[in-house]
Amino acid sequence: MEKRNREIFVSPEDVARLFAYPWHSIRLTLDLAHTATLMNPLSYLKEINTDWIGHVHLSDNSPSTTHLPLGEANCRS
Repeated sequence: MEKRNREIFVSPEDVARLFAYPWHSIRLTLDLAHTATLMNPLSYLKEINTDWIGHVHLSDNSPSTTHLPLGEANCRS
């Protein structure tokens, strides 16, 4: 989820805490547009165990809109 009030699991550290439990069939849906609200998506990927990822949601984003069609992004670092 994106960094805003009432979101529980946001950072790579939050994801690591969640997957510290011995889940057998739970996987993460990684939404890269949401990770960009916290940090560079590539940096986010480097900080989590990619074995936890079951699905990836791809979309572009801008500072005012989390989900945009691919190709309509505002680049941000």
